[in-house]
Amino acid sequence: AAAEIFKYCLGKLPYHIKTTEELINFTKTARIKQK
Repeated sequence: AAAEIFKYCLGKLPYHIKTTEELINFTKTARIKQK
C-alpha cells in the first residue's frame, strides 16, 4: 500500500523534481508556504 501511495505522490509532483534532494527541498518549501 505504501508503494502505491508513493507512486501516486510521485505522479503528482512537478516534472522538474528528479532527485531526492530536490524532493526534500520541495516538501520543505511546500510546508512553509502552507503555514
